[in-house]
Amino acid sequence: MKPTLVKMIKIYKPKRTDWLGFKITKKNPYSYHHILKAVYGDYSDLDEEYSLHNGAILSKKGQNYIHAFETTDLAKYNELNRILRELNETEKPPTEEHWEKIKKAKGEV
Repeated sequence: MKPTLVKMIKIYKPKRTDWLGFKITKKNPYSYHHILKAVYGDYSDLDEEYSLHNGAILSKKGQNYIHAFETTDLAKYNELNRILRELNETEKPPTEEHWEKIKKAKGEV
C-alpha cells in the first residue's frame, strides 16, 4: 500500500468501507483515487502534500464505479468527486451527512 494511502487511512479511519460506501475485502482492497486526475499534472512543487490533499480512499469497486461515469455521465462523475473533495478537506472520518450526500448522488435515496 502506498504511503499516502496509509496516511489517509490513519486520518480518516474508514472502517473497512471506502468513501463511496463499498465494503473493503481481500478481493476489493483499498485504493487511492486522484480527485483531480493525475493527467492534469502533479502539483507537488506547489504543495508538498498534494497527493494527500487530492486523494480519496476508494476500493477497486469504488474506482470502477466512479470512472464508469467519466464517459457516460460527466455531471455525476464531477458531483461524486466534489463530495469526495469535501470529505478530504475535513481531514476527519466520514459523517452521516457525507453518507447521505453519497447515497443521493448514487441515486440510492
